Amino acid sequence: MRVGIDLLADHPNSKCLDFSMKRQSCTTFAFVFLLLVSGCGGGDVGAPAAPQSARQSALDHGQGAKLERSAKLEPAAYANVVQDLYVGYFGRPADPAGLANFELALAAADAPLDIQSLALAYSTNPGVKSLVDSFGTSAESIALYGSGNTSQFVTAIFQNVLNRAPLQAGLSFWSNAIDSGSVSRGNAAVSIIAGALANQTAQGQLDAQLIGNKIAVAMQFTSDITTPPQIAGYAGPSAAATARSLLSTVSATTDVSALAQTIASTVVSIERFVIRGTAYNLNGPVSLTLVNNGVDPVVVNANGAFAFAKPMLSGANYSIAVAVQPVGQSCVVVNGAGQVGQSDVVGITVSCHQLYAYVIARGDNSIVTYRIGTDGGLVQVGNAALARGGHTVAFALDPQSHFLYAVDDSVHAIMQYAIGADGIPVTTPLSTVPSGDEPNSIVFDPSGSHVYVADVFDQAINQYSVQPDGSLAQLTPQQVSMNAHLAEFVAVDPSGKFVYAVGIDSLDAEAMAFGIGSDGTLQFLGQASTASSPYAVSRPIYVAVSPNSRFVYTANYGDSSVSQFAVAADGTLAPLNPLVVPVGFSPTSLALDPLGKYLYVVNQNSDSISQFDILADGSLKPMSAPTAVTAYFPQYIAVDPSGRFAYVTNRPGATVSQYAIGSDGSLTPLSPATVPTGTFSEQIVIGR
Repeated sequence: MRVGIDLLADHPNSKCLDFSMKRQSCTTFAFVFLLLVSGCGGGDVGAPAAPQSARQSALDHGQGAKLERSAKLEPAAYANVVQDLYVGYFGRPADPAGLANFELALAAADAPLDIQSLALAYSTNPGVKSLVDSFGTSAESIALYGSGNTSQFVTAIFQNVLNRAPLQAGLSFWSNAIDSGSVSRGNAAVSIIAGALANQTAQGQLDAQLIGNKIAVAMQFTSDITTPPQIAGYAGPSAAATARSLLSTVSATTDVSALAQTIASTVVSIERFVIRGTAYNLNGPVSLTLVNNGVDPVVVNANGAFAFAKPMLSGANYSIAVAVQPVGQSCVVVNGAGQVGQSDVVGITVSCHQLYAYVIARGDNSIVTYRIGTDGGLVQVGNAALARGGHTVAFALDPQSHFLYAVDDSVHAIMQYAIGADGIPVTTPLSTVPSGDEPNSIVFDPSGSHVYVADVFDQAINQYSVQPDGSLAQLTPQQVSMNAHLAEFVAVDPSGKFVYAVGIDSLDAEAMAFGIGSDGTLQFLGQASTASSPYAVSRPIYVAVSPNSRFVYTANYGDSSVSQFAVAADGTLAPLNPLVVPVGFSPTSLALDPLGKYLYVVNQNSDSISQFDILADGSLKPMSAPTAVTAYFPQYIAVDPSGRFAYVTNRPGATVSQYAIGSDGSLTPLSPATVPTGTFSEQIVIGR
């Protein structure tokens, strides 16, 4: 029969366990059992300390004996008491920092060395009481036990300490004691250990040997944690569960010395390694934000080394990306994805480049180049006259901004220009390729491998592959049909799987979806009306895809609206409810911020910009901010990669309006509000 901690009702003094404690003769016994204390709050407190070596036990657990205290105790003398608390309450060994912190705290409180004496000190030593009271409020305690079922808590403590569930009498006793407020959860955890060690029956001696073995294993485990990867690894619920599982295998007959290799290999299994990298060419008083697998953000505000705060287990996959670009620059991660090995990850680089804004000046047949400053303002650095033709209607940059491709509908050609180190296009074309009879829009796929051009007259999309020297080669077939619709504009979704184009015929206006084949050729998937009724004349002239590739929006010049669609898994478009949202008069273009939170629509004939929040389902909600007013007859809008600035071209005014994007997405004019550009300015593109 088990006595002492399980069957307190069978104890010779069980009659004294009256929660009212009215009789003086019961006082000493009741306090021994009900005021035995727990340790302090659960570890991981304060800065990491140097790993502690295994220490000579301050208490012979097998005999439950108490040692005499010296006049002054060193913190290391409390190692076994701290491990008692961790094993009893959390079911795991102490981490090195937690062990060192609690040793210091107990020494500072002049606490006794053994559990039974520590229990009595709870009511007389404020330092001990403070430590005990903080134990149950730790984050680990809340995560493990919460504040719910007391019986489950008591059962968990018995499993931690004795590898078994309590008998019903013991379970009822401790649950009632905790629920009545006679003993705290922390006190109960340590009381169960102390009761087991004080029990001199055969079962009690086995229990004491079990506890002694667990503490010895816990001491060895903590002592084996010596390297930074091991110290970093023994943190969080996953590592705690691994250590808890190790202790659960220990029994009264375990040969602890024979378990040394298993303990060491368990420590190695929880090692975590730091993800490190180096930033280059980050100029000015700016910063960028990087994330690992979409979380654990790190802000980099200078060139040189950086590291993520959360180390990773060996074998885990990492993926580093730029979450927030620096103002005026574009940064690219190199060697940013892989699998963690048996050492810190190094070799990740982040290379930053100056950003430029390019504007078509159709009246001058030129490309005006601006440097984007660290304050978001545009500074003109060049005005490159384009060769031949004289009627450039659209242009695009390859993803690396090595080349600029200008589409001229007067010569029906696409001309390739090199971009110099200063960001200014070189005026002599490197190559020329036919564009179709009336090209109107050009776009690259995200990989930079293929180019698509919307052709109004041919009612088709021309398709090209990009050669190693940047020149374009026509694919076979050269064109894909727009089903008798005039092809106004074309866009590629960020995933690189689909192309969307808008077009009109004499009866309707459509948004068309195409799949991109492995060779870059397009396959027609389906079309969706951009009008709210068969009789509406929507005339879509611009299309954009959300950064997450889930939504498509069209600017409808004919009925001053924006149509909104959800993208199905196969790339086809499904209208949202409502299909159309009213905007200002005669919208000509639209843009989304890099996170897909806001949408901006340029309204040509009302000299305004409509501003929308994008809801979770992709639908548009007008911002509470007033409609932004731009200069005369605005045409195109672009948002910088940091998502903090927007730029709008004003055709006859020969200016570019520049705005700051607020934390709520609203636009506020910069100072100055506009900068000069070439005559008859239209499309604006940002590159690096």
